[in-house]
This record gives sequence, C-alpha cells and structure tokens, in this order.
Amino acid sequence: MNYAIWLIAMRYLFGTSQERTISIMVKICFLGILIGSCSLALVMAVMDGFEQATHEKMQGIHAHLIMKSTANSLDAHAIGPILDQEFPEIMGYSPQTMGQAIVSTHDTHDLAHVVIIKGVDPQKEALTTSIAAKVIQPWPKKNLPALIHDNHILIGSAAASSLNVRVGSTLQLIYVDEKEGQVSSMNLEKQYAIIGGIFKTGIEEFDAGLIYCSQELYNRMYSPQGVDQISVKLKPGVKENNLMNRLRDRFGCEVYSWKDLYPALVSALKLEKYVMFFILALITLVASMNMISLLFMHIIQKHGDIAILKTMGMRTNMISAIFFIMGMSIACIASLCGLIIAWAIGLLLQRYPLITLPDVYYVSNLPVNLDIKVFAIIFVVIMLMSILATWLPIRKIKNIHIADVLRFEA
Repeated sequence: MNYAIWLIAMRYLFGTSQERTISIMVKICFLGILIGSCSLALVMAVMDGFEQATHEKMQGIHAHLIMKSTANSLDAHAIGPILDQEFPEIMGYSPQTMGQAIVSTHDTHDLAHVVIIKGVDPQKEALTTSIAAKVIQPWPKKNLPALIHDNHILIGSAAASSLNVRVGSTLQLIYVDEKEGQVSSMNLEKQYAIIGGIFKTGIEEFDAGLIYCSQELYNRMYSPQGVDQISVKLKPGVKENNLMNRLRDRFGCEVYSWKDLYPALVSALKLEKYVMFFILALITLVASMNMISLLFMHIIQKHGDIAILKTMGMRTNMISAIFFIMGMSIACIASLCGLIIAWAIGLLLQRYPLITLPDVYYVSNLPVNLDIKVFAIIFVVIMLMSILATWLPIRKIKNIHIADVLRFEA
C-alpha cells in the first residue's frame, strides 16, 4: 500500500504537464522555493563571511582574552607558570606594555604624529596574535623575533606612508620621562629606532597609530614596572566565559574578551545576521505559501479520484499522505537545488573575488563563509515551513463525502 501511495503521488505530480493550470502552479511554487532557499543561504554565507573576516582582522591585533589589573601591574614571571600548569585550555600568552610617544624623522620637525607603543616579547606575541601574517615589508616575510629586536620596531603601513619611511629607516621616538618626584614638570626624552618591518591590518587606527617594539627597548624608554596586560590565546572549542571566570577567581584581576573592546561592532554584526535571516525566511515562507494554492487546486480537481479511492477502501490519512508527499517532494527538491546553487555561487566568489567593497569595510572583497551546518539549518527551516503549508490544505480531504461527489461529479 505504501508503494501505491508513492506511485499515485508521483503520477499526480509529474502528470501535471497535461493540465496547464496545475503545471504552471507547480513551476511557480518550485521556482519560488528554489529562489528563496538560494537567497537565504547565500546571504547567510556572506554575513558569516563578514563576521569571520572582522574577527580575523581584530584578532590580528588582539588575542582571545586580555588580563589586566587596574590598580597594579601584572607579574608575568609569576603568572606564566600558573597559566601553563592550571589552565590547559590556553594555547599561548604574551605580556604587553603600553605607552605613548611622538614619532618623527631626522629631516622633519613635525611633532604631530602621536602613536601607541606596545612593548612585547616577539616569540610569545607570535603565539597569541596574527600580526606576523600582516607584515607586508620586508618580502619575503621574516618571523617576528627577526623583525622586533634591540631597537628594531614594527610600524603600521599608514604611519610609514605618512612619515615617508621604509624598512631600514631611522625614527625618533620622543616620550615623557616619568621619574619619581616630578609632578609639576615633564622631561621629554628621545630614543632612536630602526624600522624592522611594516605591517598592514586594514584597520586605519592601528595602521596609523601603533608601533611594536621589544620589551627591552620599552624598558629603556620607560621605567620598568611590570606589564600592563597579558594577552591569552585559547585552544579551539574553549568557552570564553567559563575561562574568564576562572581566571578572575584565580588572579583577582580584570579579564575580558577582545569582543568587549568593540561591543557596538560585534552587536551590529550579529543583529544584521539575525535580521537578514528573519526577513529572507519570511520571503521563503511566502514562497512556500504557494503550496497552499497548488494543493487546494489539486485537491478540488481530484475530487472524483479521492472519492473512488475512498470507495475502494483507502483510508483518509493515506489519501492525505499522497498530497503530503507531493508538496514535500516539491519543497525538498526545490530547496536542495537552491542550496546547491548557493554553494556553487559561494565557491565561485571564494575562488574569484569579483565583487570589491569600498574602504569603509574591513575587507576589500565580498567575503563568503560556507558552513554546512548553516545550510542544514536553512534546509530544516524550509522543510518546517513547507510542512505547515502542506498540512493546511490536506485537512480539506476529510470533508469530502463520497456520496456527494459521485452524485454530482460522476
């Protein structure tokens, strides 16, 4: 009997070519679901691409977590062994010290270029951020310890362009000499540094106002008072919130994620993704609603067949299953075709980045992130919509009376 149900359903579905009105409705319904699923999947892939690209950009500068003490400096030599022993979820950590300075060259007296100087341990910094991958000069690239050592520094591309310098050029770093007992006056000191490399993150505020130097050079400029913060990189799959609470309890310091530095940006990306999913899901729902009209027309047209099947002893739920199979077959095939087309377009955009974006974005080309889980969720959502759209008209079948149909439509 199950085979008969499938056979009748396929006969009704693929036999519509002889019935012009039903055939047009089937095509419209099929194309509507196909376009809706393709658009929904493609937009979600682009939104995920934007979110992933933004995260990668930010993590080129910031690690996953940042430990910072508001009152006193951190003792990295004491904290490091504890992180290694008690926190296996941590992949690497890097102590950092922050300061400000005015940077200029020998042939200019312009003192308007203020930058943030970040003193780091080059070997540990390479374990927590991807700044080494952002280096554009020299080429071929060198590792971070070869670029940042002694008085060699790493400078952003926008700052290098503004100062008209290149790798090997000498800069003057003018900073405030903070000595104890001096409250009413400030002494400016000068430190010469050589550009060991130039990086480009694509974020203007970093490329124009950030300089990396070794911790030794930083200590020569400023009085060594420990480190300001410790950047922590996590292993894949680690839950940030749980680890942040454990670090706070263990060290009694402030611990926050890099996302807390840009709450508006992170919230905007999530809100955009959810809103776009909701709007396009509604469009797909409207396309699925065409199924209601299609099945209503088909059920009305097949009154005679339904009455004959009931007369032969077929139960109402089995007759309903025939039209349910018809509707779900259209929805399943159309949504799968739409998702396959969206995946193919995504692969094309990944391989050939044809669409360029203006400078206001953190990426130069349209980013696409293809995630099979997202596509599976979209498929499930469309199937649920199609089940609703199919269930509504097939309820009419139980109201069809055999005697009335055979009397008036025989």
